Amino acid sequence: MSGGPSDLMRDSERSDYYIEYLEAIARFIKIFQKNGEQDKKLLDKIIKTAKMVDGVPRGYNTGQTNLSKDIDQKIQNLINQDKETWAKLLAPICSQPLEYYNIYQKLKSLSPFNDKILIYVDYGHGFVTIKGELGEFIARAIQKNKGWKTYDGDEYLLAIPLPSMEDAEITWLRCHTRNVNGPRQTNRNE
Repeated sequence: MSGGPSDLMRDSERSDYYIEYLEAIARFIKIFQKNGEQDKKLLDKIIKTAKMVDGVPRGYNTGQTNLSKDIDQKIQNLINQDKETWAKLLAPICSQPLEYYNIYQKLKSLSPFNDKILIYVDYGHGFVTIKGELGEFIARAIQKNKGWKTYDGDEYLLAIPLPSMEDAEITWLRCHTRNVNGPRQTNRNE
């Protein structure tokens, strides 16, 4: 049995280790992209910090992780610019608190999504949650196009020309329903 304060402390500990893990990945990928060589010390640090994150028990807002599982393959996929692996790395941090902003920007700049706006969509059972860069994109549009505040209680309606959704890159991440291992086709009769 645990209490709220100790659960929150584990959340904080996990977050610190997770940022360290992400920083190691960013440095490793950046070096590889620069000179084509894998830094063994940084690879060891990625593995070590993944195990540190995995070693933190359940917290108040976070659960047990399994980052170290197949870590060598995940790193190889990141090196090879595999979009699914990059999506699974970036999705959990694209809308995290400010402490993740810098590392998110570093990782995104190294990813195949560097020149894209990332929007994380979670279709739960009867609800949808949308997170990511959309809010930041909209705030920049208001500030740049109109010079108006976006942080002091104002409300706006934006009318944006429809983009071509055929050009959107969409990566399936996971499903919250048991035994679903890939995207499912919609039932057109619904």
